[in-house]
Amino acid sequence: MLQISHSPEKSNITLRDLRSIIFNLPKIDLHRHLEGSLRLSTLSDIAYQHGVDLPSWSPEELRPYVQMVDDTPDFLNFIAKFKLLRRFYSNPEAVIRIAYEAVADAAADNIRYLELRFNPVALALNQGFRFEDVADWVIQGVNQAQADHPIQVRLIAQINRHEPQYAHQLAEIAADRQDRGFVAIDVAGDELNYPITPFIEVFRWAKKQGLHLTAHAAEAGP
Repeated sequence: MLQISHSPEKSNITLRDLRSIIFNLPKIDLHRHLEGSLRLSTLSDIAYQHGVDLPSWSPEELRPYVQMVDDTPDFLNFIAKFKLLRRFYSNPEAVIRIAYEAVADAAADNIRYLELRFNPVALALNQGFRFEDVADWVIQGVNQAQADHPIQVRLIAQINRHEPQYAHQLAEIAADRQDRGFVAIDVAGDELNYPITPFIEVFRWAKKQGLHLTAHAAEAGP
């Protein structure tokens, strides 16, 4: 059995060695959020190009606004970060770029198979885009990245718990694009205040269409 230590004298493998070993292993990532995969440098670029007000232009100074740095480790604090992140999907080119970079970054970690989930509603409503268009732009960016990198990607349409009114439309978007990479639907968000009940029939319908089902659960609570 390998023992891990910061001190080479006390073990036959160091943490640095372990990181290198893990990096070089081909990996599968089954749970990556597109909205949370936005590079800080890209966030700053898009904000500059499109006049998005930011508390700073420095990627490092922006980090606490979009990542859990000194925040209380609370689920609602975590999901609040997505409100700012979603402002940067400001046009088709930005959506395509962010999707491309999310896949490229995964490939750079030697991930060979990636399931990338995203919420078309959350990315569309700020700019007035059609949900279908957002899905197609993500597909375009993903396909470009797959052509450039040794990685296979599948997509999951995520539904917010507080937006059941969009559930069936999102399920239809995923079902209609199974030949373009969609494999499942997902539900996520504040489970304490928004139960799963409104989504039961939509999940049953989606399963009949050949989609897989997944749900964020047990993330919120005392």
